[in-house]
Amino acid sequence: MTELNPASPSSVRRFLSAAGIRPSRRLGQSFLVDQGTAAKIVAASGLASGEACLEIGPGLGALTDALAAAGARVTAVEVDHRLAAALEERYQDNPSITVVDGDILRVDLSEVMDVSAGTVRVVANIPYSITTPIIERLLEHKD
Repeated sequence: MTELNPASPSSVRRFLSAAGIRPSRRLGQSFLVDQGTAAKIVAASGLASGEACLEIGPGLGALTDALAAAGARVTAVEVDHRLAAALEERYQDNPSITVVDGDILRVDLSEVMDVSAGTVRVVANIPYSITTPIIERLLEHKD
């Protein structure tokens, strides 16, 4: 598989082309490549090192990398099977990142998240078209 640097637009284009992946409008895909933006998202989350984090729609992993660098235990749920497979391969040797191939609106969160430590931060760069259903779903599992 083509090497990927999710912080490099040219690397992202090469990777997507080599994998035969075109961003899907239906899935609202737009890939975060700006590490400054990823760092701001992590800072705004208030995430503490060692804390559990649910990332919705990790795409190619730019935010995932920033979350892991901050010391989070990341569970990244990706609906696009091709991207989930690429992420699983990319993070296979990183014990702080778990990739879940599935739809956040259908995944059994209690099965994929380790909530034994208490708080789980939800950090994501999600498509606006599904923001409300995602928030409603998460509120169902707030306890």
